[in-house]
Amino acid sequence: MRKFLIVNTGSASKKYAVYEEDKQVAFLHIETEEKKYISTFTFNSQSVKSDITIKEFDKSLDYLFSLLQSKNIISAKTDITGIGMRIVAPGLYFQTNRIIDKDYITNLKVAVKKAPLHLELALKEIDILKSFFGKNV
Repeated sequence: MRKFLIVNTGSASKKYAVYEEDKQVAFLHIETEEKKYISTFTFNSQSVKSDITIKEFDKSLDYLFSLLQSKNIISAKTDITGIGMRIVAPGLYFQTNRIIDKDYITNLKVAVKKAPLHLELALKEIDILKSFFGKNV
């Protein structure tokens, strides 16, 4: 069964959803609140909320995958078939779904000037995803 990771980063939060085909099987929401990091992990219709460290926030994919492995949702990174990422950016170029390739990154870097708060974080997350999963992401 194919599994997909959906990523949504914001200025104060990170959200990750894992789908098996078209069914969401896990969701992690990490929020920063007054210099604290709060994690809410949802699995089998149950949510577990906990404080996490800044290291876990900074290494959120490692944290996510440890949770997914503990629930037997995945056994390795290679279980993820594809990744989708929500990026909100100004301009006509970004009004359609696209593959995040060199052209997309170039256009995103130009758009950073208009929306630095979100787009700098999006670019950082893309780099993190590439590093975590390898060059072929």
